[in-house]
Amino acid sequence: MIYPVLLTAVIIALLIFRMLKRMGRYPTEKGLRFFTLFSISPVFINRITLKLSNALLNRLTRKQVNTEINAVYFKKGDGKPLLIYIHGGGFFFTAPPMALKEAKRYSDELDINVLFPIYITSDRKPYPAALDDIKKALSYAEENIKYSRLYIGGDSAGGNLALELTGYALKEKIKVDKLLLIYPVVESSMSTPSMKRETHSPSWNSRLNRKMWDIYLNNGKITQEPVSNLEGFPETFIEVEEYDSLHDEGLNLALKMKELNVPVTILDNKRTYHGFDYFKETPTVKASKEKRTEFLKG
Repeated sequence: MIYPVLLTAVIIALLIFRMLKRMGRYPTEKGLRFFTLFSISPVFINRITLKLSNALLNRLTRKQVNTEINAVYFKKGDGKPLLIYIHGGGFFFTAPPMALKEAKRYSDELDINVLFPIYITSDRKPYPAALDDIKKALSYAEENIKYSRLYIGGDSAGGNLALELTGYALKEKIKVDKLLLIYPVVESSMSTPSMKRETHSPSWNSRLNRKMWDIYLNNGKITQEPVSNLEGFPETFIEVEEYDSLHDEGLNLALKMKELNVPVTILDNKRTYHGFDYFKETPTVKASKEKRTEFLKG
């Protein structure tokens, strides 16, 4: 009888050791520590799990979706600014309720209209299907919404789509007044130091990032159109998180914009990780949200 008890004790001790080691590796703010204990394996990202997950997410959000435009529209009135906000999720997850809640927060706190597109996920159709959906949302806004100023924003993979949409809008002679990018996905080369370093970081890491690009680009069979020309881009806010494989991509983007005299505000959060703002309203989360809102307000 002593051997099973001893084996159980050893396993528990190893798990506790691993948990303490991860907490030491990622010394985040107190309210964010619980999620530093986890690192999702790419093995769990496959066609079956994505289909099931997206079916559940769609059930949670479908009542708010305007099926005519396949978007959620938080309307405050004609003549007010319009924010087209694009959710993240690695291109392969559809909109989570937390992202919708954040979009509504922008609408309520700033008294602006917010258009929140529900784009097709990459497990169903690879690039550029999601971008095409976002372009349709912009076309709908141009034809049906009377706005005074146009803002485009997005987090994570949504940040990548926001970048692409801004470039497209400029080509179409549509003025974009501000661009809001929260821990954005920027490039598929995955060559930055943070991408090589953060292989097991909380919430998101370079292993998941590789999986994301493999699905989005159909295992390299297609090539994403990079935003190669940033000249003429609007005033931009870029937020990055310390323990995020995408950290350096965001900073590199900011440097490129500065070289082209694009006004850039950089928020480099310490002791945070990708998606940290979805889990708990800690002081850092509140401060970050306030800075994002202030950028759009100014």
